[in-house]
Amino acid sequence: MGDVHAAKKMILLCSAIAFVSACSGQAGSGSDSSTAADQWRDFPYTREPRPIIIVDDLPKLVGDAKPGTRFTLREKLSDDPPKSQDVLLDGDKVSLTRISAADAFDRLSERLRGLPGETVTVVEARLGQLEWMTDRGSLSLPSWSFRTDNGGSASWPAVTPDAFWRLGQTRRSAAIDSVSLDASRTSLSFKVTVAPNSCDGSTGDDHFKAGQLQPAVVILTGEPSTAQPDCDRPAFAMLKSGTIRIDRPLEGRVVVDQQGNPVPVETP
Repeated sequence: MGDVHAAKKMILLCSAIAFVSACSGQAGSGSDSSTAADQWRDFPYTREPRPIIIVDDLPKLVGDAKPGTRFTLREKLSDDPPKSQDVLLDGDKVSLTRISAADAFDRLSERLRGLPGETVTVVEARLGQLEWMTDRGSLSLPSWSFRTDNGGSASWPAVTPDAFWRLGQTRRSAAIDSVSLDASRTSLSFKVTVAPNSCDGSTGDDHFKAGQLQPAVVILTGEPSTAQPDCDRPAFAMLKSGTIRIDRPLEGRVVVDQQGNPVPVETP
């Protein structure tokens, strides 16, 4: 059992190293938050209810249903949508319009179209509740799950697309795991994965800043230090804590990293 845990830790460490290596060339863009914020310029952060931003991969695959799997139907799915359902969003009860099994399957299939992989048959469609990670934390949503003949399943939110923002097109930040808000909702605390970029193992400027361009708050994690060209840099990633303050409560704005990827926010 200890070997398994050790292996998992090694995989996580390697993933972090791979991320920071891939992104280190973009660190210079940290001085300007406009590029990241520009990706969110059309986000209606004042709308009520606020659009749901799912940062999980879609569809959600379980068991032997793997990325690239193509799905066929054993029998026709129902076109009748179930009744609307109340869901708790940001502390308020909101009625969401649900979609039929056939509609959800069409959206799921469109998402996977063109990807290479084996073909499996859907043997059952089941409506239930699933947890999805959003930019405001975990959210339970009505979802259609399609069970396959190989023992796997693929799931899709059973809610009309107008409840979401760019469903299936957003990915959570790989550098910043999550953000915690204080009671005033003006102080954001977080942990960020950074790579040493100098011979002594330092990570450059640790002065974290907020690029406050509505409707996004961009967490700027500093400029790289100047590395000596003829030395070996430590080959490991480091986790650092940071805190930034914004001039007014976060409210409906989205928090993103320097590349414009959303960071889940934990509210008090």
